[in-house]
Amino acid sequence: GLAISPVPLSLDGKTGREKMLIGLGSYIVNAASDCAGCHSTPAGFLSGGNPFFLPGGQVVWARNLTPDAATGLSLTHDQFVEAIRTGRDFHAGQTKMLVVMPWTTLRWSSDVDLDAIYAYLRAVPAVANAVPPDVKDGLPLPPSIPFDPTLYTDGDVTRKLKGAHQSF
Repeated sequence: GLAISPVPLSLDGKTGREKMLIGLGSYIVNAASDCAGCHSTPAGFLSGGNPFFLPGGQVVWARNLTPDAATGLSLTHDQFVEAIRTGRDFHAGQTKMLVVMPWTTLRWSSDVDLDAIYAYLRAVPAVANAVPPDVKDGLPLPPSIPFDPTLYTDGDVTRKLKGAHQSF
């Protein structure tokens, strides 16, 4: 996974396990999920700022996922996992769930996969790119959907998961 990262990574001082996680995260972000397809702009790799226009004049923006202190991903590891698992939007003033972001699929990623994605996002170069706030108050969205790792639910079907929650 390290070799496919389209940007140089900050690996100085990282342990072998941390480098393994960053490499797995690179594979998931760049090969399995194509996060750059939505989150990259002319401002830079994973810098956010692409608009998604929704009915009724609503618009959401792809977030800056880089570690830029002022404009990038400011979520803690636990908040990142909660956002991916429940759709919770942690941005100031936002009470409705993330929309457009495929968190409903990514929520089933293993803990190791989410650790890896987060580690990779912390290792990419920071890009200063302020993204406008979402306008989605007119959408009929709930605040978030609870996550139970023992049950699968897509809103219509709920079933018990068998065995350990495994990496995709």
